[in-house]
Amino acid sequence: MQQVPQFIETKDKIAGPFTLQQLLWLGGAVFLLVIAWQLLLRPVFYVIAIPTVILTGLFAFLRPHNMSFIQYLQHVVFYFLKPRIYLWQRETITRDEPATDKPQEVHQTESRVSTDDVAALTEALDSHGKVRDEHLQALIAKNLARATAKKKSS
Repeated sequence: MQQVPQFIETKDKIAGPFTLQQLLWLGGAVFLLVIAWQLLLRPVFYVIAIPTVILTGLFAFLRPHNMSFIQYLQHVVFYFLKPRIYLWQRETITRDEPATDKPQEVHQTESRVSTDDVAALTEALDSHGKVRDEHLQALIAKNLARATAKKKSS
């Protein structure tokens, strides 16, 4: 019997507890800090070194929602840059008169669903739309006519 490998999403450790990606982040930060130490004045170096160490720690070790921090930042940027598509928006009712504290009467149209309607709809859904009887077609036409009349009156 063959063994199924476990923990296949765990990255290989290269040096101690660090993966290759973590070592690259840390090595790059050390390289930048050594160059900054040689080229800059000490107060300027410390101003640059502190954010560099913090960002390196974030990129190397933080894994929000089980993804790398750079992927997470990419998702955040795309969330704010891409347009949002709303698939459904609730219809709002506008009132001409100001709102009052007393309850108002709500007029509802009479829409009763019979067991025959449910049975016809269930049969159509179970057959993936292949079975459509006259009762279901009449129900669809009636609701479509009601929806178009409601849109025209709005």
